[in-house]
Amino acid sequence: MSGELAGRLNERVTLELWQGSSDDLGAATGAWIPQGDRWASIRPIELAPSAEADSRSSRRRYRVTLRSEPRLSLLHRLRWRNEVLSILRVEADPTSPDRQTLIVEVRP
Repeated sequence: MSGELAGRLNERVTLELWQGSSDDLGAATGAWIPQGDRWASIRPIELAPSAEADSRSSRRRYRVTLRSEPRLSLLHRLRWRNEVLSILRVEADPTSPDRQTLIVEVRP
């Protein structure tokens, strides 16, 4: 994506952060904490038919572009429409420091 960013961010997403903890017995627990809404551009990632056959997952994947979030990591996820999107990869482009690209996957 090049050029003006604001006009391309036409989808509203909610950013959530996993806040892990442990219960009285030491078992891992936690909850997803909302971090606010953001504007994003969301585009499906099309796999070649041969890549789909080799894929371990048939879940839909998207390329999400949003304004840069300094602390964005794989401990975050997005909610979009009625979908939960797990972040698989965070990409920063040094030539466009105002934006980040995420590769996300729809969770069941």
